[in-house]
Amino acid sequence: MNLSKIIAGEVTYFDIETTDVSVARDDITRITILQEINGHEVFHWARLIRPTKPISDGAAKVSGITNDMVEHAPTFNEIAAQLVAILNNTNVVCHYGLKFDIPFLARHIETAGIKMNTGILDTWVWAKHIMDVKKYGMLPLAEEFGLLGGLDRADPFYHCRLNARLLKKLVEMDPRHLGAGTVADAIEAQSRILPE
Repeated sequence: MNLSKIIAGEVTYFDIETTDVSVARDDITRITILQEINGHEVFHWARLIRPTKPISDGAAKVSGITNDMVEHAPTFNEIAAQLVAILNNTNVVCHYGLKFDIPFLARHIETAGIKMNTGILDTWVWAKHIMDVKKYGMLPLAEEFGLLGGLDRADPFYHCRLNARLLKKLVEMDPRHLGAGTVADAIEAQSRILPE
């Protein structure tokens, strides 16, 4: 496979699950990180996190994470140092991350009293830039491209693996902009195309 520069090096995929959808009020219940080098998975890190509020029925239905599952999990503050050690000074790829995952993470990091510097490549932003479809959610895009085969929805790394497939597809569709440089280059270009 001829990999573009963006996926030929190290790529870190990041995903969270939450108690509900309010960035200002809800809590993270799971963090998942998957790193690839040259398109091969080399590192996996997933942690359930005990929230300060109950998981909503809707969030439990989407994530499969129940209140019983997180009852004895560590708090965010207990895993924060390890998380920062993994993500600090890296560029991460997530879907709808600039509007959801990263604001959640930033609020939790700030509450824990630590600092982290991370660049964000958002496949949602690039999909909106490259494509003209009705829905830009990860699952509708994955269905559109036939990317769902062989993945287990119960696997905590499901969304990271699906986003890895989506990024590769987006690189194929826009090799001139998205595939020409590194993840850091794509993040810089992304700042010029951010949708309102």
